[in-house]
Amino acid sequence: MSGKRLWWRDCLIILICASIFSLFIMLWSFSIPNSAPVTNDQVTKDQVTTGQVTKDQMTTGQVTKDQVTKDQVTMDQVTKNQVTKDQVTMDQMTKGQVTNKEKLSKTPEAVFAERRQRIQDICMNDPDAKKGGLRGIYTHKPSGVIYCYVPKAGCTFWKRIFYGVNQGKDTMWKVFSRFSRMEVHIMAQYGVPYIEEKHGVKNYPIRFTVARDPFSRLLSSYLDKFYLPDFWTQADKRKTIIPVKNTGKIDFMRSHFDSLAVQYDKNFTANSTSKVKKCWKYITFAQFVQDSLVNKETHWDPISTLCNPCKFNVTNLSYMETFPQDAAAILDRLGLHGYMDNKDRDYQVIDEFELLTEYNFAKLREDKRVYQCTSAVELAYRLWNNFKWRGYIDPKVDYVAPISTDATHIEKNLLQQLVKARNSGIKNRAELKAFATEFRKQIYLTLPKNVFQELLKKYALDIKLYGYESKRDKMISLMNNVEG
Repeated sequence: MSGKRLWWRDCLIILICASIFSLFIMLWSFSIPNSAPVTNDQVTKDQVTTGQVTKDQMTTGQVTKDQVTKDQVTMDQVTKNQVTKDQVTMDQMTKGQVTNKEKLSKTPEAVFAERRQRIQDICMNDPDAKKGGLRGIYTHKPSGVIYCYVPKAGCTFWKRIFYGVNQGKDTMWKVFSRFSRMEVHIMAQYGVPYIEEKHGVKNYPIRFTVARDPFSRLLSSYLDKFYLPDFWTQADKRKTIIPVKNTGKIDFMRSHFDSLAVQYDKNFTANSTSKVKKCWKYITFAQFVQDSLVNKETHWDPISTLCNPCKFNVTNLSYMETFPQDAAAILDRLGLHGYMDNKDRDYQVIDEFELLTEYNFAKLREDKRVYQCTSAVELAYRLWNNFKWRGYIDPKVDYVAPISTDATHIEKNLLQQLVKARNSGIKNRAELKAFATEFRKQIYLTLPKNVFQELLKKYALDIKLYGYESKRDKMISLMNNVEG
């Protein structure tokens, strides 16, 4: 009899607990907002941000494919269970969909996949896209990575990397410090011609190259190769350079060179730059561009003629404009995890100060023809202008030549002044960018319009393949808004 009493008591306790639990659930449901599915009118373009539409709100039952329009959230952004910070591209940031402050980006794999699809679509639909060849490549067999190198598009960096990983552990320490630019030029011999049977997709599934805005690449070639002495000795190979037709416009580079001639070539007078025949130290940008349309050279030939992405079957297209994040993903495949950590823009600029200064002063010491063309002080002054025009250093700070005429002392002193001018300049990064933009504008305005039109034809395929239409349109607008 007592057993039955215990049984009924247990049932009564269970019944009371169930009632209390049901009451709690009912009260809780009234205390929260209506959780009905989010409609197209409820989730606007502005609401789909990191803080307004949450992970829980974007489940498959609440925001459907039809409810979220193309302008609001792409289907790549709405995954089965969540929207992560890795699913908004850098291109979307610039178009206003996500602000730069939020610093959201897709996963590297997703970014490369989008770029790869763009290239494949163009290669399939445009017969002209396959024009061009494959100049030279670097490989790393263990990781299955192959790199088709393009001068003036990060190739110095990648040559250092591939040389290091292929030479083994004994040289890896130097990859993490620095090869000199002169050593990197010597490393060019380690690049090999592309052979499909040997370097195809089967053996090297990770295939990358680096693209760059053709107008920036062309200007960079001029500053590095002609304003600085790297190509001055080519005067021995080509005795003349094509003259530019006089359009009546004032070429500020010619005025700049006239000033240099008076200051550093004491035996010359103003306008004497045309008299210097032993080297090309006074070649203007307009002369260089005119010559580049006739004389082929890998540093300014179109990327599509050097590393045609259709023939190369590129899988990982990198851009100079997004170099750090692109490089980090490829370095991971090479086993160099974290190599780009703490290597921000300021680090890269200081590294370029050292590399370019060391390289050019080495040419001054070792190449008699360069030594006959310039002095250590003039070289330092040209390096200073080169970095200033690129927007690396404070444009309000002038180079001050030391009293000493010793080249080694001048080189070290220059680096010290560059670092100080960099530190001063980054206090107002907008000013650095504005100065570089204005210089680029002014130097391109020295080109005759017919020469500029030829440039557009030359780089048309690069512009299409790599998505530089907006850069082209800005340049066209610039050239059309001036006389001449």
